[in-house]
Amino acid sequence: MSIRSFITTILVMAALFGLVWLCYDYRAVCIIILVVFDLLILVSLVFFTSYLIITPRGLVIYHILRWSTINYEEIEKVEVPHDLSEYHSVISSCGFMGYWGIYRDSEFRKLQASFNDSSQAFVLHLTGGERIILSCKNRQKIVGIINSIIQYND
Repeated sequence: MSIRSFITTILVMAALFGLVWLCYDYRAVCIIILVVFDLLILVSLVFFTSYLIITPRGLVIYHILRWSTINYEEIEKVEVPHDLSEYHSVISSCGFMGYWGIYRDSEFRKLQASFNDSSQAFVLHLTGGERIILSCKNRQKIVGIINSIIQYND
């Protein structure tokens, strides 16, 4: 997780705990804040990418509460973006427990995103036009391995 995302997560959690503390005497408000806090944590645990694994069948994306596999046949290409500022958030976590959500590029095409560190992000281009932004600790190595597997399968 990047420093910016870590700080955002800490600040949001501190603000929510502060609101609960301030509204402790107002039971209904306190319960609403706690429900919102719990939903935020639950959604984050579903979408936060904890790690990636390359298997013989495809790329496995592990989130804390679920996982998904993208077969190599579904991947058209992998690219490393020069700058993620070309992608604009439509609905996203804004750095709370990583960056996950829906983004748009300058041509208004949709992308799914689930990355932790923007400096290590890469974009998977899938068949059917779908694109996913992911990140890992050693981006160059993962991108190289996936590209070599894709070229070998063609």
